Amino acid sequence: MNERTVGVSALAARYEGWTIPAGYLPETIGRCRAEACRAVILWAHTPAGRHIPLDRDGTPHFATCPEAERFRRKRADGPNRGRRRSDRVA
Repeated sequence: MNERTVGVSALAARYEGWTIPAGYLPETIGRCRAEACRAVILWAHTPAGRHIPLDRDGTPHFATCPEAERFRRKRADGPNRGRRRSDRVA
């Protein structure tokens, strides 16, 4: 057994019981910060390289958290809101 095989089996053991969508890379297990929720979540990287919290069944935690709106980023107001990059005002 080489080093790579040991690393893969250790990773599999750590995330046993979690459904990880294809192409997603697990990062760490934590808890939701919402007081009404406090669910155990898995932070992962999407194929596009963004961070996403996942529930045990692989669904994004935003879909199940009762306080999901609290964690959404606000869209910026301004002359470029809703425009494509090529159409933006300089």
